[in-house]
Amino acid sequence: AEPFFVSGSGREDVALMEAAPGRIFTKGGAEGVHCAAIPELGLGIALKCDDGAGRAGEAMVAAVLAKLLRADEALAAKLLELANAPIENRNGAKVGALRPTATLK
Repeated sequence: AEPFFVSGSGREDVALMEAAPGRIFTKGGAEGVHCAAIPELGLGIALKCDDGAGRAGEAMVAAVLAKLLRADEALAAKLLELANAPIENRNGAKVGALRPTATLK
């Protein structure tokens, strides 16, 4: 599979799939909707960010994937890094960060 063809360069879908080639598949949609599949676990997930924020939805799906794939510590760490992405201003200075807060049980 070619993650780039799912959403294009610089997109979260590409980063998530490149973090675990062939192990996870993701696709973001409009209004904060995200879907993912983890074939090795036989799982699929779909989530919706209530306010429709795509960036927040990206953090949410990365955090859920990290929790579901926590047995692979290196992969889970990479996914959590993507879930806690920095927010930069137009000059490239870090001005904040996305942080998923709810705990998946």
